[in-house]
Amino acid sequence: MAFMRLNGMHFQIQKAPEARLKAMCDALRHYGVGVMPWYSYMSTKHPITPLSAEDMAEFKAYFDKGGRAGVAGYTIAFDDLNGPFVDILKRADVKTAYGTAGALHNALVGKAVEFSKPYGPKLWQAIPYTYGVDGNGSAKSDYFRDFCKGFDAMDVVTLHTVFSQKGVEELRESGVRKFGYYVNGTWPTPLFFKWYMGPECIPWTWNMFYIDCNGVGPTPYLDML
Repeated sequence: MAFMRLNGMHFQIQKAPEARLKAMCDALRHYGVGVMPWYSYMSTKHPITPLSAEDMAEFKAYFDKGGRAGVAGYTIAFDDLNGPFVDILKRADVKTAYGTAGALHNALVGKAVEFSKPYGPKLWQAIPYTYGVDGNGSAKSDYFRDFCKGFDAMDVVTLHTVFSQKGVEELRESGVRKFGYYVNGTWPTPLFFKWYMGPECIPWTWNMFYIDCNGVGPTPYLDML
């Protein structure tokens, strides 16, 4: 990884034996590579909230484990939520306490920073719910005003698949300050067409291409060149 100039790797630590996780962190640190645990909100058995002491004890244990092992930072992901992980906002106590998905997710990121801070990780990253992009492909969303509240003080970077200058500007107008481009996989060309969603930007290329409807093929945004 160091030879390829990669300085970080995402890793799901839930089932990793702590001794082996620590050994991996120590070995990779020697080569300048940090381990970044990837915590997906949907990886839990049920949608957790800061209102539950039991949920928060389990949440804290995750960051204690990573901290003792010497991880470099954390990514907290709220993307692609569905079912009960969206419906949690319909619960009366959650709706009263937070009101919006953005506020609930923000509270969980705040807890993550609080629980991990004693161990001194260098980086916190957060991925918003469905990237905050509406059906028209716009990055404008009230979600971000709640989601990113206090992120500057917490030093949290918001990861997003938007790449174009216009998209980044819309994110900043919507409340995002510290922005990181989320390269959400690389997808083979046949799948670009299989998942083609219309004449505009197609989501499976993560906002880096247009589809030419005359059959020429994927055309990159000018500002990615």
